[in-house]
Amino acid sequence: MKIGLALAGGGIKGAGHIGAIKALKENGIEIDCVGGTSIGSIVSALYAMDYSTDEMLKLFKYFAKDIMKIDPKYYWSNVKSKRNFMGYGLLSGERIEQAIAECAELKGLKNIKDIKMPICMPTTEITESKKYVFTNQETQDETKQIEYINDIPLGKAVRASASYPGVFAPTVFKGHKFVDGGIFDNLPTHEVRKLGADKVLSIRFSSEKFYDPKNLFEVALKSVDLLFDQRTASEVASSDYAITLDLPEANVFNIKKIDYCYNQGYITTLEHMKEIKEKDIRFHKDRNRLLKAIGNGDPNLEPTISRKYKLSSKTAFLLCTDGFWELIDEKEMIGCLRRTSNAKDWVKEMGAIVVSRGKGNNMDNVTAIGVRIK
Repeated sequence: MKIGLALAGGGIKGAGHIGAIKALKENGIEIDCVGGTSIGSIVSALYAMDYSTDEMLKLFKYFAKDIMKIDPKYYWSNVKSKRNFMGYGLLSGERIEQAIAECAELKGLKNIKDIKMPICMPTTEITESKKYVFTNQETQDETKQIEYINDIPLGKAVRASASYPGVFAPTVFKGHKFVDGGIFDNLPTHEVRKLGADKVLSIRFSSEKFYDPKNLFEVALKSVDLLFDQRTASEVASSDYAITLDLPEANVFNIKKIDYCYNQGYITTLEHMKEIKEKDIRFHKDRNRLLKAIGNGDPNLEPTISRKYKLSSKTAFLLCTDGFWELIDEKEMIGCLRRTSNAKDWVKEMGAIVVSRGKGNNMDNVTAIGVRIK
C-alpha cells in the first residue's frame, strides 16, 4: 500500500510539517509520494530530495532569514521602471528559487523530473486564472481545467508555488505568471492521489480566527489566510488521515517561531499516531482475511492467544465483518455502548450509523455480533 503525504501552505508554520514528518518516520510510516503548496512545496521538495528532518530544519531556519530580506536590486528596479516601490510584491522571491536550487545541486539534481520520488506542487497562473501543477509524473487533465508541467527547474517550481500574493512577486516561466498555489489548491490531496497513493495523509494548519490584526499588512495576511483555509476544507474531507496543527503563537511570517512550530508539529503528530495506525489496519488490503484458521482443515489447530483478559460486568465483545468495521470507529462503538443497556440495542445503534454512512456508496454486506457480560 502506497502512502502519500499532502502538505498545506502556511508560511513559517511550515516548520510544523518537518516536525510531523519526524514523528511519522520514528513510527515506521514511510511516505511513497509527496505534494505540497506554498511552504508545503518547499518542505515537499526537501523531503523528496532525501534530506533528513534535522537537515530540513537547519535549512529551513537558514533560508527563512535570507528569504525575508529586502532585495535592494529588486527595489531599485521597481523605482527605475516607475512602478511603485513594491512592484508586483514586497519581495522578488528569487531567494526562494536560489535556496532550493542550491539544495538540489548538492544532491546532483536540477529539474523537477530529476527527483525519483513522485512529487507535485500546485500553483496559480494569475493571467489565465487557472490552476497549474508542477510534477515529475506524466499527468494530464482531459478536461483541460488543470495544466501539468514536468519540465521546469525545481527551484523555479517551488518559487512559483510559494509566491504569496503581495509579499512575493509572481514567478515568470515561459510567458506565464505564477503566484501561490493556495489560491486554487492549498492542500493537494487529490493531486497526491494522482501520484499513485492508495492512502493520503494530509497536514494543514488551523486558521487564526481570533487573531486581531494590528495594521494593513496583517489585515491582508489574515484575509488571505482565511481564503486559503476555505479552500482547504474539501481537501481535508477527502484525506484518508488528516492532521490539523494548531499554532496560536505563530503567524505566517514570524521566523522567531520556527522551533515552536516544529515542536508542535512533532507532538501533535505523535498524538495522532494511534489513530493513523488503526486506520492503516482498518483499510489494509488483507483486512477481510482470517489467514490462519478459515479453511485450514487442521483439527488440531491451536489458537494464538496474544493477551488474556479478565472478564467483568463491564466487558463487551464485538465480532463484525470489515464492511461494518470500515464505517464506524472504536470511539463511536464505545459511545454507543455507553448509551445502551444491552447487546441488542448496542448493535442496533451502531448498525444505524453504518447504514447511514454506507447507503448509496456501493456499501459492502455487513454482519455484527455483540456480547455484553452481565
